[in-house]
Amino acid sequence: IKELVETGRSSDFENLKTRIPEGVLDMLQIPGLGPKKVKLIYEKLQVKTIDDLEIAAQEGKVAELDGFGAVSPIPAIVADPQSQTVWAGETATF
Repeated sequence: IKELVETGRSSDFENLKTRIPEGVLDMLQIPGLGPKKVKLIYEKLQVKTIDDLEIAAQEGKVAELDGFGAVSPIPAIVADPQSQTVWAGETATF
């Protein structure tokens, strides 16, 4: 805490950020994808970017994960990969 107050930075936080691929953090901006689901996607499917997520969804791999499928809160990715999903002010086609 002292380092954060004095410098405005935290070396522990910076170390943590380097261990998580940036694309994984980007996935958190997608409505319906929280930390638990992003972690599951990252660990089980080795998905590291939104582009990788799109491919995994189109191949049906995301729908096979526990907590996903027809009743998932992210139907634009799992149930209808061709639909439009909006997040962070941008539109992406899945």
